[in-house]
Amino acid sequence: MSFGPTRFLYNNFLTSPEMITADSQASGVVGGAEKIQGTSGVAIMVSYGSYSGTSGLRYTVQIVSPGDVGVATFRWKTSETPSGTWEATGITTLSTPTLLNYNTYIFWVGGTGVDFEQNDTWILETQATYSTENLFDKDRNTIFRSGSTFNIEFNLGSARHITAIILYGHNLTSATSTAILQMNTTSSWASPPYTQSLTIANPIIIYVDENYQYQRISITDTELSYVEFSQIYIGDYLELSHNAKWDTPLTPGLNIIESGDVTGINRRKIYTKQDRIQLDYQILKYADIDNLITMQKSLYHTDTGIIDRLFLHLFSDDATKYIWLMDWTNINAIDYIFKYVTHGSIMLEFSEQVNTRR
Repeated sequence: MSFGPTRFLYNNFLTSPEMITADSQASGVVGGAEKIQGTSGVAIMVSYGSYSGTSGLRYTVQIVSPGDVGVATFRWKTSETPSGTWEATGITTLSTPTLLNYNTYIFWVGGTGVDFEQNDTWILETQATYSTENLFDKDRNTIFRSGSTFNIEFNLGSARHITAIILYGHNLTSATSTAILQMNTTSSWASPPYTQSLTIANPIIIYVDENYQYQRISITDTELSYVEFSQIYIGDYLELSHNAKWDTPLTPGLNIIESGDVTGINRRKIYTKQDRIQLDYQILKYADIDNLITMQKSLYHTDTGIIDRLFLHLFSDDATKYIWLMDWTNINAIDYIFKYVTHGSIMLEFSEQVNTRR
């Protein structure tokens, strides 16, 4: 058993899908179309496709000139189209598929009477089920899934001091998979200055001390048809000056739902396993307290009430276990910490974010 310093990993440098470029992404879904304006036109718009966008979009399709299928024209835009503009206009309504974008298609079915009146409008929604956005949303129940090629590149916008990288909730196996981490000052991977083969575990965690803008993870596998990750963390970590008490309790528990029926009988359902931990810090220096307050403010968004999750690595010199994505369940405890002249003490409580997806 290793007992390296506990580390808190909450400052992920990945904050937007624009920072992530995947060689491929599994397709999402195109929702059904709903007519929201105009009642005279009798035609039906049908939508379908294997959505390839990196995030979900809302499409608006509107009739420009009235008439029947094959004569009337339409225009369309999405929720990312600049305000006051359209992606295209004057397109003929057809009974055969018309591609909008991102593998989203529509076609029209005429009826009895005039098919289209001017300004007849339809809305359809798409969902990027396996979006790169899922990689930094701090939810292990959402995943990114690749297509048939497995390279994924990150652009942090500028050189950042990286001390920790986590690949969490993946489907790689030590028997068939190899993973290589590369870093560079530019998006060039022929001979980058940093290359590291990663040991396959779940999660994969590696501590480094590097300053680069670009990172790339290259996966080779002889068995998998796709690669998936729940979370990818590229950032730094917080390590306090002293570790928690030796008898810090780790409780492997069960997440249980209990409900009662009209007869008064209670029934319990074991939802999933859930680890909980209490870290009893009896010596905290002023710098430690300040760092905990900084972490609290980063995670606790008082304007929305949302409390973000963080990664906790209980024994940082063991890269194979005791690594969780966790909720800080007593996050307000830091507000009541008692400061002595040189140190304070506090109990920090965390609960594993459970996987309810599979």
